[in-house]
Amino acid sequence: MKKRLLILLAFLFLSGILVACENGYSTINRVEDKNVLTAVILHIGDEHVVVEVAEDDDIWRTNARVSFRRSELYDIDAVIGDTVLVTYTDFTDDTYPGWIEAIDWTLYNYYQYSEAIEDAPIPPIYIGSVIVFSDGDERRAVVNWHHGFDPEISASGQAKLPEEVADRLSTFSFEDDFQIIIEGTFAGNPSYYFHKLTDGEWNLVLAVYSRDGFEQVFVTQGLSRDEWELVNVDSFLDLLEPGEYILDVDLWWSNSMAGSAYQNFFRFIK
Repeated sequence: MKKRLLILLAFLFLSGILVACENGYSTINRVEDKNVLTAVILHIGDEHVVVEVAEDDDIWRTNARVSFRRSELYDIDAVIGDTVLVTYTDFTDDTYPGWIEAIDWTLYNYYQYSEAIEDAPIPPIYIGSVIVFSDGDERRAVVNWHHGFDPEISASGQAKLPEEVADRLSTFSFEDDFQIIIEGTFAGNPSYYFHKLTDGEWNLVLAVYSRDGFEQVFVTQGLSRDEWELVNVDSFLDLLEPGEYILDVDLWWSNSMAGSAYQNFFRFIK
């Protein structure tokens, strides 16, 4: 009987139902809703991750150490030292390290280097990053969430016009090494909207987006959509004339469970 009990306890430990501690076995606590933990990765293996809490939440305090299983989570290419947002339900706080039942996680680095104009009313399941590389430097976007969904909720925000974000954008120069770099998992293809400053107003002069599964480039020159000119070019960047621009890269970050639509703004002079 004793042997059977030990086997049962070992199974429960491995399955995460019980967590061993000095005084025996801890009970599992359930949060009222999903919590999101901000933490730095200390150890990462094929099955488990150990993190150090970076910001207090309802359960954990800064510098606390917490572990969770990652084997069933989406692979976000995280490494030791990365800051992550971990969404969890159940937890145990009387062990060392503590334990959480993680249901999703995402890299926090995107928010560290971007200035969020508005926070999404629902936590994004996965967020990648949009970077512009020019003149030897990486330029981070000012971002704006405008729609999202997860298995429980769908919500809409407000898309921003270039004049609404212009004062919050740092201006850099367009050089020969100019590249738009997108890292992450997204649905469909990104859309690119180039607004040029003309007589004190930001006018849409170039639009690149997918239609019927194909990327199409339109010279718009501030005209109504039915007057846009469809063009064929090797690189749509070649169509940009000298001047000052705001670029809006619009895309859906998503996985099989949820998605979040973001605008990513940059300001440059060519």
